[in-house]
Amino acid sequence: MSPARTRRPAGLTARAHRQLLSAATVLAVAATSLAGALPASADPGDAPAPVVAEDPAGDAPVRPADEPPAAPVEDEVPAAVVPPAAASLHVAGTLAVGETVTVDPVAPAWSPEGTSFAYAWFLDGATEPAGTGPSLLLGPAACGAHLAVEITGEAPGTAPATVRVDAAGPVALCAGTASVTGTPRVGSTLTAVTAGWPLDATLTHEWLRGGTVVGTQSTYRVGAADLGAGLAVRVTATVEGHAPVSGTSAATPPVTVGSLTTAVPVLSGTVRVGAKVTAKPGTWTAGTTLAYQWRVDGKAVTGATSPTFTPAAAHRGKALSVVVTGSQAGYTAAAKSSAAATVGTGVLTATTPTISGTVRVGSKVTAARGTWSPATYTYQWRADGAAIKGATSSAYTIPASLRGKKLSVTVTGTAPGYTTRSVTSATTAVTATFSSAPTPRITGSTRIGSTLKVTAGTWTPAPTLAYQWNRNGTAIPGATSTSYTLTTADHGRTITVTVTARRSTYVTTARTSAPTAKITVPAPTLTKNGMVKVGTTIAAGTYVSSPSATACYWERRKDAGRAESGVLGWDGGRGQHVVTIRSTDKYFFTQGCGSWTRYTTVGAARTTTAAYGMHVLGTAPGELRRGYYTTSGPAAGATCEVMVVSDFSGTDASVLGYLEVTGPLMIEVASTRYRGLKTHGCTWTLHTD
Repeated sequence: MSPARTRRPAGLTARAHRQLLSAATVLAVAATSLAGALPASADPGDAPAPVVAEDPAGDAPVRPADEPPAAPVEDEVPAAVVPPAAASLHVAGTLAVGETVTVDPVAPAWSPEGTSFAYAWFLDGATEPAGTGPSLLLGPAACGAHLAVEITGEAPGTAPATVRVDAAGPVALCAGTASVTGTPRVGSTLTAVTAGWPLDATLTHEWLRGGTVVGTQSTYRVGAADLGAGLAVRVTATVEGHAPVSGTSAATPPVTVGSLTTAVPVLSGTVRVGAKVTAKPGTWTAGTTLAYQWRVDGKAVTGATSPTFTPAAAHRGKALSVVVTGSQAGYTAAAKSSAAATVGTGVLTATTPTISGTVRVGSKVTAARGTWSPATYTYQWRADGAAIKGATSSAYTIPASLRGKKLSVTVTGTAPGYTTRSVTSATTAVTATFSSAPTPRITGSTRIGSTLKVTAGTWTPAPTLAYQWNRNGTAIPGATSTSYTLTTADHGRTITVTVTARRSTYVTTARTSAPTAKITVPAPTLTKNGMVKVGTTIAAGTYVSSPSATACYWERRKDAGRAESGVLGWDGGRGQHVVTIRSTDKYFFTQGCGSWTRYTTVGAARTTTAAYGMHVLGTAPGELRRGYYTTSGPAAGATCEVMVVSDFSGTDASVLGYLEVTGPLMIEVASTRYRGLKTHGCTWTLHTD
C-alpha cells in the first residue's frame, strides 16, 4: 500500500517537512524487509504480538488482527518524485524592487503525473523564505540581493523532491536620496547630501547645470557662469557585480549674484611730501580686479589711480586717503576707503658731499654735492669747522692762510613743502708744497765694488729726507742710506736714487735722480809689472789678468827676492790667468800679464773656452759650466795642452790633471772639486747630448 500524502504541520518549514517524510519512507522500507526475513518454521509462540496497521489517513480498510498477512512483495520501496533539471527552470520578471518575479515549475516535466508543488523564495542564502508562492513581489530587503527559489514536488505514494532555481542575476541596486545644501549664490559652496545608498557602494557625484556636468566632487563652488541657473547633483552608486544606479537631486533655485569678500585698505609708508605711499588693499575674494583712486581732502586726485602715490608740496597738511574698488563677474562691485592721514612736511634726500681736487694751498677745489631730491642748493666752505667768510660758491681756491687747517664744505638744500636740509663733507687737511724741491745727484765710480753717494740738494722749508736706491728703476731691498756700494747684481744695469721729503702740513714730495751709466766690472788693481807688497799695493783675494796677454808670468812669494826658494805658487803662459792671493802671502810678482782685476761673477754662463788661458769652473754668472767638454784638437803643426786645477794657488798640489792633446778628445770636468780649466792651443765646447 502506498503511503498517503501528509499535510505539513503549522510552523514546520518546507525543508524540515521534506526531511521528516524522507525519514518515514526509510522506516517503512526497513520494516517490510524485516518481516520478509523471518523463517517459515519459526515457533508462533515466539512471534511478536499482532500489530494492526492503521491507515494514516483513516480511510483505508483495517485488517483484523488474526487475519494472516498478505504475501509479501519483494523489495517494495515507495517511488520518489523525479524533477526536471534545474537548468530548464527559470525565474521570470524584472529583478528590481517593486517588481514581481515568478517561477513556472513546468509540471509536465515532473514525474509522476499529477505532482503538486510547494515554493520557498530565499534572498542571499537566508534560512527563512521571503515568500512561499509561485511569484514574489520584491521588497526593499531585496535591493542588490541574489535570489533563488526552491520548488518541491510531491505525489501520493512517492518521496518528495526539491529543485533549486537561481535567478539570472542579482536584484538591481536601490538608489538612495540626493539633496543639495548651501546658498545658490556666486562664490558660495554647495554640498551634496546622500542618504539610503548601499553601504558598500562607491558614490560619485556630477553637478549639473541645465544638463551639463560642471563639477565632479562632493562639493561645488558656484561660479559666475552659473548665474541665473539652477544646480543639481547626480549621485551614482557602483558595487562590484552590480549595474550602477543613479539618483539626481532637485535643482536649486536660480543662482544669484555673489557678495565680494572685502577689506579696508591701509596706507603703508610715511605720509609726507615727496615720500611714496602704498595702498595695501587687504584680502579680497580671489580673482577680484582692484582699482584705486587717491583722494586729498576727500576729492579725487586726477590721474592718481595706481596702488602708489607720492604727495606733492601742494598736498602738505591735507588729508590723504585711497578708495579701493573691487569687481568680478558674478559679484556685486564693492568699494572700501582707507582711513585718512595728514600729509607731513617732506624730507630732502641727500648724500654726503665730497671735495673734488687737491686740497693744497693755491689749488682750486669743487664741492661735489652728490644726489639730492630736487632742490635749490647753497654752499659754505669751512676751515676747522668755522665758516669762511665769502666762501659760498661751489668752487673755492685755497689761500696760504689755511695751510695746516681742515677744510670742509656744507651743502644746504631747500624746496617748497620740504624741511631745509644741510649736509657737511668730511674734513681734509690743507697742505702746501715745498718751495724748493731739487732733483738729487749721484756721485762715484760706476764699477762693481765702488760706492755711490747722493747729494739731495737744499729743500725749502727743511724736511725730513728718506732715500731709496733703485736698480733699473726697481727698489733695491735695504738700500736706504745716503750711499750705496755696487755689487755684481748691478752689472750691466743703471742705478738711480729717490729722495722723499716729509714735513707736517706740507705735501710729501719725492724726487728721483738721473740714472747712472751701466755698471761695469771693477777697475784694475795692478797695471804694472814687478814686485808688489800684499796688503799694501794689493789685497788678498782672487784676481784675473788681461785675456790678451801673450807671455804672462806670476808668482806668489814669501819674500821680495827672486830666488826659487821664495816661491809659494806660480803660473804662466798665454791668455787670461787667475790667481788667489792669500792673506799669508808677503809679495806678488807679475810680468807680461797686463792688468790684474779683482774677480767678479758677472755676465752670462759660459759653455766655450778661448784657445788659451785659465777659465773658472762653477755655476755663478760668467763662469764656465761644469760637464763634459770636447775639442777637435790643435791646429795643424800646433800643440795643445789642457790642465785642471782645484784652486788658483799655483801650487803643484792644486793640479788635478794634465793632458797633451793631439786630436779630437772629450774630457770630464763635472766634479765640483774641479775649480779651473787651463787650455793651451785648443778650444773646448760643452757636450750637450
